[in-house]
Amino acid sequence: KLKKHQSAPTPWQAATETARERLEVEHNRRRDLAARHMRSCAWYSAMLGLLGTGCSVAQSELIILGNEPSYWAIDALKAGNSLLSLACFAWVLRGMSWSFVFRRIQDHLSKEDSDEGDRVRFKDVARSWPFWGEGLVCLFHLPPFCTFTIGTQQLDNWVLYQGESLCALINTLRVYLLCRVFLHASMRGFYKGGSAEAFTYRFAIKLAFRGRNALYSCSALWGFMLLFLANWYRIAEYSACSFPSTVHSGCQQESALNWTLYGSPVPQNTVNHFANALWLIFVTSTTVGYGDVSPVTHAGRFVCVMAALSGVSIASLMTASLNNAIRWDRGEEQALHMLRRRRAQLDIHEKAATFIALWWRRKLVKKEDRQAHKARLRRVRAEFQELKKIAREGLDTGIHNTSSMLSGALTLIKDIHELLDLQEEEDAADIEEEAKGGFPAALDIKSKK
Repeated sequence: KLKKHQSAPTPWQAATETARERLEVEHNRRRDLAARHMRSCAWYSAMLGLLGTGCSVAQSELIILGNEPSYWAIDALKAGNSLLSLACFAWVLRGMSWSFVFRRIQDHLSKEDSDEGDRVRFKDVARSWPFWGEGLVCLFHLPPFCTFTIGTQQLDNWVLYQGESLCALINTLRVYLLCRVFLHASMRGFYKGGSAEAFTYRFAIKLAFRGRNALYSCSALWGFMLLFLANWYRIAEYSACSFPSTVHSGCQQESALNWTLYGSPVPQNTVNHFANALWLIFVTSTTVGYGDVSPVTHAGRFVCVMAALSGVSIASLMTASLNNAIRWDRGEEQALHMLRRRRAQLDIHEKAATFIALWWRRKLVKKEDRQAHKARLRRVRAEFQELKKIAREGLDTGIHNTSSMLSGALTLIKDIHELLDLQEEEDAADIEEEAKGGFPAALDIKSKK
């Protein structure tokens, strides 16, 4: 009674413990709320960013088709891209704020740091480098009623790039927003754990490219890489001098009108169709390179280098994923084990009959030359090893009385091994006596059988 009285908590201790438990429940609720907000912000920012990228790519395609940069549809797409870019960055900024709140609560629960609340100041977010990097990618666009051109000398040719095409190339970098969506989809249900800090992009990538679903992940990544780099290559190799609406003094140069590569003339704008660019990226990623389409600018060669490195990396991942895909699972291993047992039960009688026939043929048939004698002995040994292997497969499946059957089989195998060794000693003794010209001394060995 004294021990029970001493271990009983006081009313103050009980009230403190109850308050601590309620506070922990409240922190867990706030953490789950922050995780849900982070997930929704990732989805909305990715959707808005990709819609803005689609508007930018549509501008570039309209100009390639021969429309003026001042065309009303192009200005409408530019205005839509501006609104979508602002909305995208607003959701990205909101997601950063909730990620700050989530980390504060996580540190408070795991490291018992002080809880600073749910309020996040703008200067706290602006101090981090992701704020500036994501702001540059999400907010970069070409406003309405604005256009420009950039001309460069690449190799032997003068290439002119349209501003809408360059902005479309940079806007495609917004696909990184899908990585955040993929991370939150992979971590769904894990935020409640105490080790949520371990679930990073690295963990999500390992989770996607391990197991039986890795083959689908590799195929999706490869297809996305083909479309992404094909768009880049088309923009890099397409000179704006070929556009009907382009009026630029540099397009009148000889190096802009007639392209050459190391003194040999080459055709211009071989990627006027997207399928040609897709074909080049495909054959480059597979390290084949037929040569029917080849880059003639520095930017195009850089894109081909990226395609080759990406193709080698994805091929390695696909090899590993195929290895995981064809690996037996537990049910398939059991079925394979039963199949091997049944096959061993059918083959053991045939192998045993072949072994006995070879043995008695060797004992009853008159000895021939030494080579045939040794060959027959080697065949007897080979058949015996095959018989032993099949018997072991039949015994490894958990049948009834396995221990007694296995001990009897091991005893029989040991006796047959001794018999074969004794026969080799007999043959060696006969050969030695025949070489001396005396009587065979193998009779003493035969008496031991």
